Amino acid sequence: MIDVHGIIPRAEHYACVVDMLGRAGLLNEAKTFIEGLPIKPDVLVWQALLGACGILGDSEMGKYAADQLVLETPESPVPYISMANIYSSRGKWKERASTIKRMKEMGVVKETGTSWIEIEKKIHSFVVQDRMHPQAESYTGFWRSYLDSC
Repeated sequence: MIDVHGIIPRAEHYACVVDMLGRAGLLNEAKTFIEGLPIKPDVLVWQALLGACGILGDSEMGKYAADQLVLETPESPVPYISMANIYSSRGKWKERASTIKRMKEMGVVKETGTSWIEIEKKIHSFVVQDRMHPQAESYTGFWRSYLDSC
């Protein structure tokens, strides 16, 4: 990159290469590439490898990437949730449960996902299984009607 384009590679460039190799199914090559980097791999690089492992369902390489990511960002739920999803996709329920348990033991918290819906020009927010919202029945009914019509 330097010789041809005069661009000094940054972590983002390395993460893109890891992502491309991983998505192509070349996880071992991606790992070898990471090990040969002239810089210390950062969060982006490990997330790229972990993401590719999620796509391919590779729990062994995913565990390696997740462990590295935990070292970089111990407060992040991403490596735990990603590994739990990989394990789930492979029917490895004990490993999934163990991963979630470890996340809780480490004090790492996953932020609750929130959804929004507009009803009669008013925005309403809710979370999964939210029964406290005064119009919960209304937006649940809306989605059931919508899904039935699809």
